[in-house]
Amino acid sequence: MDESQAPPPPGRYWLYLDKRMVGPYGARLLRRMKEFGPRVLAAPAGARTDEAWKPAEEYPELKALLEQRAAAAAAPPPGPQPQKRKGRPPLAPLPEGPNYFAGLLGLSLAVGAAVLGFQAWRAKSGALPVSSGGLAAQAEAPVPVWPEPGALAERVQAEGQLLESYFPMLLSREGVRPEQFAAVCDAAKDFASGCERYRAAFGEAALASFSQRIGAAMRADSRPSALLERLRLSKSRGIDLSSLEHPAQLRGNVAAVDYGMEHALANARLLLRGVCKE
Repeated sequence: MDESQAPPPPGRYWLYLDKRMVGPYGARLLRRMKEFGPRVLAAPAGARTDEAWKPAEEYPELKALLEQRAAAAAAPPPGPQPQKRKGRPPLAPLPEGPNYFAGLLGLSLAVGAAVLGFQAWRAKSGALPVSSGGLAAQAEAPVPVWPEPGALAERVQAEGQLLESYFPMLLSREGVRPEQFAAVCDAAKDFASGCERYRAAFGEAALASFSQRIGAAMRADSRPSALLERLRLSKSRGIDLSSLEHPAQLRGNVAAVDYGMEHALANARLLLRGVCKE
């Protein structure tokens, strides 16, 4: 990946808590974390240098979040709610009149019969049928999954090998524990070199397509058996990937952009320059 390429959008941060790196988290989760405080080390998602790790209070966005949380905790409880005003007495019933409901029902049936007759006439005359969903329904396409149907066997095999080091780059919701650093660093090295080999062999467009498909497959409730097999092999490295097994839980903590190959590559480089450098 080009070193000059801009990092992912701001707003999500890694934290260093209890001697382990956790995250990345957005503002909604950070606001509810009791351990998160002004002196906790934080780094923006996608950061690539050790200098990015600073106390949370040195990031304006995180400082503002901490101040808002403190202000909300110090706010006095709300006062007594004002009593509701008594409603007006019910209106008198309307006088008896014509049965408008029967008239509307008859009109609706007449319009429906006219529409059905018009569609039958168009079908007999060779005109295109009228779709209730319109063009938008015809434009919907199935969500892409992995592996890509009809892809070359060599490409699918290369993608499967790359997945085994890709999963640890997503990291688990609980973060990386110290005893897992060695395995995570090995996966980061494999993923960084694997991305370069894949790009050289199949091109940038193929890598972008692979990134889109694996992201869609990871977020889907029903995952392909080939994907689950690669996830099982990745877990054999000794890394906690339990949170990747639950799509609903994963969708609640990981943004769609975080599934991309370029984002995973940025995480790998951050690990290689930070934790893995020690």
